Amino acid sequence: MNIQAEKLKIMKMILETDNTSILESIKSIFNKENSADFWTNLSDEHKEDILKGIEEVDNGQVVNYNDFMAKHRESERCYSQKEHLINWKNFLNTSNLNGLIRSRIIS
Repeated sequence: MNIQAEKLKIMKMILETDNTSILESIKSIFNKENSADFWTNLSDEHKEDILKGIEEVDNGQVVNYNDFMAKHRESERCYSQKEHLINWKNFLNTSNLNGLIRSRIIS
């Protein structure tokens, strides 16, 4: 592809169009291309967090992904079991079933 020929074709199309939305779209493309780097749009807090993360990686302060996920899955499983027991206990405390079970145990 000849870049100069493509530019000329595009310039011809631009010159011949009266469609303002096409012209605005073209301007928008160039404005985005020439806009500032995303970094300038970040808050100071976000910039500090990113720089801290890069520094931690550079210093070897990283966690193996598989180790992290294994630990997370284990804590999630334990939490789920604990939550299940708490929910079951709450159900028993708030249901008529609790009274029925207690009356059977006592009698």
